[in-house]
Amino acid sequence: MKNMKKIFLLFFLALAGMIQSNALKAQTVTLYDLNPRIYSDSSLVNESMLRLNISVKMQNVEQADSVFFMLGSVANASDAGMIKGKILSTGTYFYASVGPDQFPVTNNELNASILLALAQFQATRFISMRVKDVTGNVSNIVSLRIN
Repeated sequence: MKNMKKIFLLFFLALAGMIQSNALKAQTVTLYDLNPRIYSDSSLVNESMLRLNISVKMQNVEQADSVFFMLGSVANASDAGMIKGKILSTGTYFYASVGPDQFPVTNNELNASILLALAQFQATRFISMRVKDVTGNVSNIVSLRIN
């Protein structure tokens, strides 16, 4: 009976270790410190557009493949729109390619800028972000109320 308890305990500890190991593998990129800044850009000809500057910090940027900017009426939603960018690298230099623009990732911080129609901005209450890594796993989602 005593050996049975030891075997059960060892089995349980091994199983817990495997679960924790898989949980850590499933999330290789982590996002934190989302900081959106909204401003009207005088260089824009159309007054019905505005620019949203977004900074977010990420761990393990070298594992990142795609970044998603989700615009929603609630946190983690994209009912007002989603903008996808690609994380690219040149050696140890990383940047996000969003539409025709490229934004550097410096000291694990992405500073990007997205262009929104005024109507799209008015429909947006939250900006949320997530990253897909090179293996297809999705990071945590960070959200912040902007409107």
